[in-house]
Amino acid sequence: FEQIKNRHRSIRQTYVRVKDNNRRTGASPVTSQFHDDADEIFGSKDIVNPPFTIDTDAAKTNDDIETVSIDEQENVIIEPEAQKRTNYEIRSKSSSPSSSSSSKREENSSISTIISTQIEEKRMKFEFELETKRIEEERMRRQSEQEHEIRILQMLVALARPQQQYPIASTSIPTSFFTQIQSTQPSACPTAVEGSLPESSGDVRYEMLSNLTFN
Repeated sequence: FEQIKNRHRSIRQTYVRVKDNNRRTGASPVTSQFHDDADEIFGSKDIVNPPFTIDTDAAKTNDDIETVSIDEQENVIIEPEAQKRTNYEIRSKSSSPSSSSSSKREENSSISTIISTQIEEKRMKFEFELETKRIEEERMRRQSEQEHEIRILQMLVALARPQQQYPIASTSIPTSFFTQIQSTQPSACPTAVEGSLPESSGDVRYEMLSNLTFN
C-alpha cells in the first residue's frame, strides 16, 4: 500500500512540475508519457498534499523512494516538446536530401537519355547522307565510263569503214594538140604560138595550139 501511495505521489508531483514548467514564459513545453491521463485526474482538482501522518523514519524512507521515483520519471518518461520537434526536423532534413538526390538522379538520367538519343539521331543522319553521296558518286563514275566506252566504239567503227574512192580529174594533154617541130638550126628560136611549152630536150619543141582544152 505504501508503494502505491508513493507511486501516486510521484506521478502527481511530476504532473505539477510539468504544469509549472509549461506556465513559464519562454520555457520549452514538456510532456510525459501519462500527461493526458494525469491531466484528466488532477486537472480539475486543487493539487494539495493529502493529510496523513507517518513516523519520521518512514517519512525519510518514503522521501528517498519518492526522490528516486521522480528522478526515474524525469529521466525516462518526461521528454521536452522542443526535443521532439528537433528530432522531427532532423528526421525531415535527413530524409529530404535523400529524396532530393533521388529526384536529381532521375533528372540527370532523363537528360542523359535525351542527349544520347539526339547524338544517335545525328549519327544515323550523317551515315545516311554519307552513303547517299557515295552511291551518287558511284553512279556518275559508271555513267562516265559508259560514255567513254561508247566514244571508243564509235571511233573504231569509223576506222573500220572502207574509204570512198573519188574520181581524180585528168590533167594529161593529148598529143594531138601538139605539133612537133623539127628545128634545123639549133640556135634559131622559131616564133611560138601563145601557150607554147618551154624546150624539153635537144631540138624537140612543142607548140601548144591556141585552142588547147583539157579533158
